[in-house]
Order: sequence, then structure tokens, then C-alpha cells
Amino acid sequence: MLALVLASGLLPSEALGQKTDTLRVQNGGKIVGEIKELDRGQLRYKTDAMSTVQVDWEKVVSLQSDKYFEFELASGLREFGRIGPGPEDRTAMLILTDTVVVSLTQIVSIVPIRQTFWSRLDGYIDIGFDVLRANNTRTLNSSSQVTYRGEKWAGQLTGSTYMQTQDSANDVRRNNVSLVGTRILPGRWDIQAFLSAEQNNEIQLDYRLQAGGGAAYRLLHTHRQFATLLAGGAYSSERYTTSTDVTDSFELIGRAAYQAYRFHTPKLDVSTSLTGYASMTDLGRIRLNFDGRASYELIKDFTVGARVWDDFDSAPPGSDTSSNDYGLTFSLGYKF
Repeated sequence: MLALVLASGLLPSEALGQKTDTLRVQNGGKIVGEIKELDRGQLRYKTDAMSTVQVDWEKVVSLQSDKYFEFELASGLREFGRIGPGPEDRTAMLILTDTVVVSLTQIVSIVPIRQTFWSRLDGYIDIGFDVLRANNTRTLNSSSQVTYRGEKWAGQLTGSTYMQTQDSANDVRRNNVSLVGTRILPGRWDIQAFLSAEQNNEIQLDYRLQAGGGAAYRLLHTHRQFATLLAGGAYSSERYTTSTDVTDSFELIGRAAYQAYRFHTPKLDVSTSLTGYASMTDLGRIRLNFDGRASYELIKDFTVGARVWDDFDSAPPGSDTSSNDYGLTFSLGYKF
């Protein structure tokens, strides 16, 4: 249980005057360096002697820094401040408006509030390419993601593409891109707005443009799992090759996303999302989108992975339009 107790006074002056971060681990070792991030049960810690290392959060005894961080607790509470060693092992003092004592087991995320834009970016890119002699088949698939994190705002740009060409068959093209902006709130709730565009000639979709937003709730956040729910609405404009008409509609949106990760060797990251769209303009029309991704680290920052998707539309425009499209791709990736 989280023990959040007001402590008398502030940290000793020598702790506040410390110009470098100090990490103490279970074997008694003390490491001077820089806190990069706590995420998924792993503390990324940069040192001069060992470069950047990954330290199991369970092995951390104390941590001290005079820099500014965002702390997320298992209760969903978010706090901004500095960190110092607590009165006992496996506890910490968070220097906020008031100084508080908290168990390290209850801190699930530490994010430095960096000063420059570029230092706040993280992401990955996956690329796969297949060549088959039969029918002169060529297949290219890729997916990428860039995330930005600030104190009050976060952003995420995601894109994917799938292209296949072969003799005596029509080319296959599927492209998606989305931009999500998040207003970070103190508790478990966040506000999101998004823009997206997609094209898929397998279901005769020339394009679909969407703009919308909603409220997101962090259902679960631990050192091994992360789950969110979102509810909102969006304006959609789409056109199919079966018609020259452009259809505009308003849709209600519901989304559930889950991510599980393992950072002990072999490192593994699995994420899934299921999104439902219920049209308020064309009553009875429901669209479902499932997306899953798994990545396995081969060597530092380089991964091999798989991605699966399934799109369903209960009432696509046009009698010849397919109601379902799905696929499975494999790729090599790089995480930055």
C-alpha cells in the first residue's frame, strides 16, 4: 500500500546542492550518473564509465537528483518535483509543494522534464521487404511511431504502409497515418484530440479523413502492463472507388488498448488495440479495427517483430466493396 506521509522539513541542503544524480542498488553499490527514465520496471541510467545501463527497479534502494521530473504513482496520481532518499531503504522523498515520503514500489514512471524539444522525442521504425520469384511478387511493409512528452502536453505521430505488386494481379496498397495530442491531467484522466487519414484499395477505399477527440482513462499502469480506455466522437469524410460521392458522417468512438512488456533477456514488447466506430449518420453501420504488434530485441535497440491487423465494416458503401480486410507482416526494427 502506498504510504504517502507528510514529512517535516525539506531534504538536507547537501542533497539539494547535489549537481549529479546518485543511485544506490541492493548490493551496496553507489553509482553517480543521470536519470534518463523509469518505464516498464526498468530505470535507464546514464554513467560516464558504463554509458547508459538498464537497472531493475526492484533492485534500486535509493535515488537522488536535483533535476525536475514527472512521477506517476500506482494510484494514478501524477506529481512534479525532485527526488531524494527516504528515511528507509526502498523509500523516496519527493520534493513537491510539500515534501512527501513514498515507497519506491508505488512509483511506476519517472519522466525527466527536459528543456529542449528534440530531447523529448522517442520512437521506433519497423521495415519488412519480401521478394518472391513466383509471379514476380514484391512486398514492402513498414510502421513507425514518434512520441513527444512534456509536462502538460504529449503527442504521438504513427504511420504504417503495406504495398504488394505481382504479375497478373492488381497492386495492393494500404496506408495509415494519425496524429494524437494529449492534455495531461493530474489523475488517471486525460483529454485527447486526433487527426487521421487512411487509404486501402483492398476494400476500395480511396481515402478516409477523420478528426475528433475524447476522454482517455488509464485503467492500469504497473511495471509490466499498461491499459487505457477511450470514449469520444469524430467527424469522418470518406470516398470509395465504387462511387464518386464523398460521404460525411459523425461517429461515436470507443477504444481499449493494452500493452505488456518484459525487459529481462530476452526483451519482449506486445501491444494491442481494439477500436469501435458507431455511425450516428448512417445508423446501424459499425466499424471495428484491431491492431497488434510484438517486438523482440535481438541486439541493443534492434528488434525483430510481427504486426497483425483486421478491419471490419458492417455496411461499406457499394455492393462490391469488401467488408473485411486483415493481414500479418514481419519486420526488422530500430528503437530510438
